Amino acid sequence: MHKRDLVDIMRSALDAATQPERWDRLCDLIATRSELSAFFVYEYDPEAAQAPRMHYSEKMRHSEGQRILEILTHGEPPPAEHELYLRLLDLPPHAQVFEQEMFGLDNEVGLPPNPLRDQVLSFTGGQRRFGGRLNEIGPFIDIAAGHTRRSVDSYGAEEREDFGLLFSVLGKSLEAGRVLRRLTSSYQRLLTLFDRLDFGVAFCEASGRVVTANACFRELAAEGDGLTAGNGMVGASNPDDRVALLRLLQAAVQPASAGGDLIMRLRRRSKGLPLVVRTMAVQERQTGVAEPLTLLLVIDPERRRMLRSDGLAAFGLLSPAELEICEMLVQGSETRDIAEHRSTTLETTRGQIKQLNAKLGCRHRLDLMRLAMMTSAPMKGMDWAAD
Repeated sequence: MHKRDLVDIMRSALDAATQPERWDRLCDLIATRSELSAFFVYEYDPEAAQAPRMHYSEKMRHSEGQRILEILTHGEPPPAEHELYLRLLDLPPHAQVFEQEMFGLDNEVGLPPNPLRDQVLSFTGGQRRFGGRLNEIGPFIDIAAGHTRRSVDSYGAEEREDFGLLFSVLGKSLEAGRVLRRLTSSYQRLLTLFDRLDFGVAFCEASGRVVTANACFRELAAEGDGLTAGNGMVGASNPDDRVALLRLLQAAVQPASAGGDLIMRLRRRSKGLPLVVRTMAVQERQTGVAEPLTLLLVIDPERRRMLRSDGLAAFGLLSPAELEICEMLVQGSETRDIAEHRSTTLETTRGQIKQLNAKLGCRHRLDLMRLAMMTSAPMKGMDWAAD
């Protein structure tokens, strides 16, 4: 395997951690660049004797390949296959061995009878298998395995070392994917809530990589009118805004950041009202993930079901002018825009915003937005009776 191929494969493995749909293509890439007839990455449950989650290269996606793999996914492997996986537990993580080495044999002649091995090798065109364990601990055995036509002796120390490095990256990518799945599950209710408010929400790394996002965020990004999310990275259609947005994400995870100041607007190609973006840090204790994450909130003032400030009037604390200002604030208008719209000076508008915040007990615009959420009319799709 050439070093450039190894780098390309490892880069794709890291992408697969946040984009699970890439795992099969990653197996294709490994098989092609390593001149293997097939490659597999899967979790094996030794208690149930089955592999509930499998990724594999292109040939196994055909109907006959699927039929063969059903033996593993349904927990019916031959005893020799099951024993092979259990022997992986005695190996150091990331080490790869050929099947005969696993059983302490010099060649394949004395391998235990295994109809599954014979079927899958015949189907892929391989002559022998090698594999290894990717994880150190866990209820599952994470396995990577390749089928090859080459002899065991043709793999030198350097090539085996390269596969060891690759196995290490694959293991880390699998574990990262599990963490992200748990994160997605934990925050799914929150993401659904923001969908009902017509807010786009994404949890992002400081680098701009999107960990998970709600449907509204994906819709806005797909439109490409201000917000983008190509190759799993959040961005903006305006180049200057793209740079500023990345700085905003990086600023959010800094200890000294002031959440109320982390706001910007994304200009639209359509020349319509700009999207309003706010960011805030997500604490490690809230996610169980060591990597600092940022909550990215995107508001589109042109969406019909946008959050309104009508409910704030029920407090009886604000004048009509202050209610008008509140409406513009929750729609994402900046102080200067409000002053121009209402034909008042910038200082007057600032004073009015400060006064209405004091009346409502809000420290900044995010507090005002939270209060507007709490006092809004029932959200779309919400089954109040169920709650």
